[in-house]
Amino acid sequence: MHLLQPPQLIELLHFTSLPTEFRQRTRSVWADANRAGRATNSFLEGPVFDDAGNLYVSDIPFGRIFRIEAQGRWTLVAEYDGEPNGMKFLDDRTLLITDYKNGLMRLDIASAKTEPFLERRNTERFRGVNDLVFDSAGNHQRDLTTAVVHGDSELAKQVMLLHLQMSRHRFLTRRVV
Repeated sequence: MHLLQPPQLIELLHFTSLPTEFRQRTRSVWADANRAGRATNSFLEGPVFDDAGNLYVSDIPFGRIFRIEAQGRWTLVAEYDGEPNGMKFLDDRTLLITDYKNGLMRLDIASAKTEPFLERRNTERFRGVNDLVFDSAGNHQRDLTTAVVHGDSELAKQVMLLHLQMSRHRFLTRRVV
């Protein structure tokens, strides 16, 4: 690669770390599959900011959602039976969460209530939903997520890219790649 100017080096400073009281050095189904069975204390993913500047992250192996305040203070917002990954705010108090185990979940950050948003399409469950991408065109075109689906199900007999377009009607389209 040829660069006209060498890249600027930026020194990184430590801001915050997962507090000791939230570290769970145990095995989980997720760790068995992704860490060769080694115990893990967390695996943080899905960073998203709210309008107040708080950072929310998911902890995949233990089904937790954390809020990190601008001062670096951590709060456990919710813990549920799932493997949360990518997240996006639907409004100022509702997170949409991609969850490896449960499909798409909705979290009310004020009450910590977590409930299914979209678990399946007809009889097929989602496998490996990962990240969320939203556009700025409003409700009908705004909620777009992409997931690669594979495995043994009828839906996944061939690897395909699903374009999930969640409008008020939870409409699903798919395009085989």
